[in-house]
Amino acid sequence: MSKNKIRLKKFGDSSQRTLLHLFTFLLSLLIPLAFFQVLWAADVRLAWDPNTEPNLAGYRIYYGTAPRTYGSPINLGNVTSHTITGLAAGRTYFFAVTAYNSLNLESGYSEEAAAVIQNLRTGWNLISAPALMSSSAIADFLAPLSGLYEKVYVYISSDSADPWKMFDPAAPSYMNDLQSVNSGMGIWIKMKQNAEFMLPGMFPSGSTIPLYTGWNLISYRGNRSRPVTEALSSISGKYEKVTAYVSTDSADPWKMFDPAAPSYMNDLTVMEPGLGYWIKVRENCSLVVNN
Repeated sequence: MSKNKIRLKKFGDSSQRTLLHLFTFLLSLLIPLAFFQVLWAADVRLAWDPNTEPNLAGYRIYYGTAPRTYGSPINLGNVTSHTITGLAAGRTYFFAVTAYNSLNLESGYSEEAAAVIQNLRTGWNLISAPALMSSSAIADFLAPLSGLYEKVYVYISSDSADPWKMFDPAAPSYMNDLQSVNSGMGIWIKMKQNAEFMLPGMFPSGSTIPLYTGWNLISYRGNRSRPVTEALSSISGKYEKVTAYVSTDSADPWKMFDPAAPSYMNDLTVMEPGLGYWIKVRENCSLVVNN
């Protein structure tokens, strides 16, 4: 069982906050989530650093499927971890924590963390890890899938001499030239069986992915689904074609968007977090994504 840590900053230092009135203090308090731990299927354990105020009564967890849009909170006592169960695969979830005191005064939200829950199918899957991860090491990334996959490939278009990189747990180490992954990559993974794969992290407020003339295999780093033309607005006129491989659609997994083609030919209509995308560009450029 692997821990996927997400460290979030706390705004303001304790010496500044103790000078504030209690009510203001509690409203400005932010609790950093310390880590996610994937337990099984679509269950996730959240943990955070404790607060030390003497009248602290407990914490509340908020979560939902859109950024900063949550349902009713889970009320907890004075504990620093909790397991959320029954999360649906194929979705992205967002989490925040607040603290409350003995007068039921509640802090503001912590910084937001996220988890993309993938539905992987036997055979090839084209995915990504669009949120910022606590570790980029390939072994850490694949630890939740230990024994369930055969090999992994990425395509690094900036390495024109040798763009394909591979990791195969059964191969000798000298054959594996894929040692790390990042949130800008599209990732091919061949599965031995169906599995759910939870990818925790934090979405950046903005990011830039360099693209090189020809084909690029990338992640979409947006924190929500967007129409293709909107998602790629920063490179409008510079790309020729976008394709995705959706393994959950066994009858027709390949999807395409071509801005020059009639709309009825384009069955790729949105870009969403968690999938990988092939993008063919006419020139070197940079894809800018703002959240």
